[in-house]
Amino acid sequence: MCSPVSEAVKPEFLEQYEVELAPIWDQVVRLNTNVFLMEKILNFPFVEEVAIEPTFWQYVLEALFDSSVLISWKLVSDKKGFSILQLKNSVAETYIKDIKKPQFKELIRKVEFNKKLEAEKEKVEVLRQKHIAHLDLKARGRVEAVKLEITELRQLTDLITELFNILSFSAKSVLPLAYHTKEIPAAQKPEKTDIDVILDFMKSM
Repeated sequence: MCSPVSEAVKPEFLEQYEVELAPIWDQVVRLNTNVFLMEKILNFPFVEEVAIEPTFWQYVLEALFDSSVLISWKLVSDKKGFSILQLKNSVAETYIKDIKKPQFKELIRKVEFNKKLEAEKEKVEVLRQKHIAHLDLKARGRVEAVKLEITELRQLTDLITELFNILSFSAKSVLPLAYHTKEIPAAQKPEKTDIDVILDFMKSM
């Protein structure tokens, strides 16, 4: 029985496709995990539930945010390294079987990746180039004017993930196994993730 990948990718390019897909998948998982953790932390009612200053968590959020900006930049803006856009072009132009090209191109068209990416991509590039990877003092005003919210980072992450799902030809997990949403009977409570356990423990302090 053929897999979705072997049905879509030309046999002579299958190995190269897998070599290129793997590191992109790793970055997509890292990005999704970062945003998952940030959302958990931001939704926790520190003021109401915990009588301590959340300084540690603020630094965790900053580290996760910076990491997410760097990953996003690598995936959609980096011209020197390998990006998800380069993988898309390789698949569309070389790797995919001729019979699958029309369907693939239609899926890519419907995503409207470049159009939807424009606003967040510009913010990511400013933050990465002028603040996170390099400190450009002349661009302080421009950096301070950038307001990349977590909700926007989530939208960018979802858009990148949508494109990745098309390029992988199958439903690959984009979160660690422990963070998967599991189907459980209605009478049972969902299992808590490690971040949930940690935050809940803080309520008991």
